Amino acid sequence: MNKLLFVVGLFISFSATGQGIVFETGTWDDALKKAEQEGKLIFVDAYTTWCGPCKAMAANVFTLSEAGSFYNTNFVNVKMDMESGPGKTFGSKYPVSAYPTLMFINAEGNIVKKAVGGQKLEGLLALGKEALKGAGPSLTTLEEKYTAGDRTYPLMIKYVTALNKSGKSTTKVIMDYLEKAKDLKESEKAMILFEGTDGADSKIFEEMIKLKKSIIEMVSLAKFEEKVETACRKTAQKAIEFELVDLLQESVSKAKQHLTTNKTLENELKLDYYKAFKNEKTYLETAEAFVKQTLNNNPLEVQKLITDMCTSFTNSSEIQAKAANFAKQLYNKQENLENLELYCITLVKNGEKDKALKEIEKAKSKIKNNEELVKKHELIYNKIKEYQ
Repeated sequence: MNKLLFVVGLFISFSATGQGIVFETGTWDDALKKAEQEGKLIFVDAYTTWCGPCKAMAANVFTLSEAGSFYNTNFVNVKMDMESGPGKTFGSKYPVSAYPTLMFINAEGNIVKKAVGGQKLEGLLALGKEALKGAGPSLTTLEEKYTAGDRTYPLMIKYVTALNKSGKSTTKVIMDYLEKAKDLKESEKAMILFEGTDGADSKIFEEMIKLKKSIIEMVSLAKFEEKVETACRKTAQKAIEFELVDLLQESVSKAKQHLTTNKTLENELKLDYYKAFKNEKTYLETAEAFVKQTLNNNPLEVQKLITDMCTSFTNSSEIQAKAANFAKQLYNKQENLENLELYCITLVKNGEKDKALKEIEKAKSKIKNNEELVKKHELIYNKIKEYQ
């Protein structure tokens, strides 16, 4: 293994700290209604305020972006304090004897899967995937009903959602349905489009945008923008797959038009595209803009960019030098251990091991009264020193 990559892997964890699982704030009846409208299962975290594993999951697992990405997409998420009023009412129908108890319940109110005990990320994701397998009719069953002529709204929302999750195109199915379903409510049309939207380069996406207000009223601004972001990312990936810069430009344009929260996405999409085709000049220009945009309010994203530069452009002295420059800016902004580690790694990558060792010694002299931190600095020092 490349020793530099070993050092990066040993010291720095750049897991995304984006949005974790979003839990509903309405009533249980609201959750059931939403599950029916969106064709989803309800994920229930049945907990108590004194339960240690419950608190650990709330702080360390539900907050992870990987958990949020999977659960926000596939489930209506609900937390139930089983010792509160609503929780006691819930418990009368769904008894719980140990905490946390994790349940997956369908829109009819039936438990599909149930598990007791705290879970780490891997376990939580595995539970969700198992629950989805038993969630209801398969795509094959839905296709059979659709082919047989069923065009009822409950069938269509489930069918479109299943098509999208399977990676199949929803465009023809949705457009045919909308053309013929003359008595469809605006809210129903909006949800069909919302669930059926895949990439940003589609007619479905454009139609969904027209009903933005209705969709936000039903699912929230955050979930609407999450859908837009996902669609833009998929189109940008298609741009890479087919080497079509026009698709990249379309994904960037749609992100700029329709996102109010994630303003860095435009540059993220460009960075992925230019990295894929090793367009170093444009990649560096975009990286400069990205760092300027994120350094003050989202240093973790800068850390991730620097690591990507170090590992994706190993033979480019210009990009490695720029990575060290960015790392220095980051460390000057926040003189913490993690940023020091990253700065020293980039210095080593640029053949400046002696400078890296001096930076560690300098930092260690500032915290000489903190024995624990001194040991951590010494560990970094020794690893950097051993690098050949």
